[in-house]
Amino acid sequence: MLDNRLGQTIENSFIEAGITPKVYSKTASVHIGTSIGLTGMGASFATMTSLLNQKESITDDMNIFPLYINGKKFVQELFVIHHRDRYLSSYTKYFVQALTDYCHRTELTSIQKFVGKQKDTLTDEAKYMAP
Repeated sequence: MLDNRLGQTIENSFIEAGITPKVYSKTASVHIGTSIGLTGMGASFATMTSLLNQKESITDDMNIFPLYINGKKFVQELFVIHHRDRYLSSYTKYFVQALTDYCHRTELTSIQKFVGKQKDTLTDEAKYMAP
């Protein structure tokens, strides 16, 4: 898997489930990985942001569901770090506010937005929780 925190989390999920995936390709680009999954050529892990950016490519027959770890939905964290008590330009403040607003909207977007049009698959997220 990928050599970052998300990749390690995905790999550990497979190990805990006792599954050895056949990995044919891996990429550090979430956009490329999501695109491959959305073409139906394979399975991929995608962030909610990536799904939102490519939502027009999602078809009714795709299985999209959240990753659960220890019974909790996995959330990739994003941190905005700056020096305390240092001047922040108006551009920096705008960027931080825009990023915060975007992440908040993304967090409030339910995975059901993507799976709601699918018939009776994935309506119950709990059935996809790792044991």
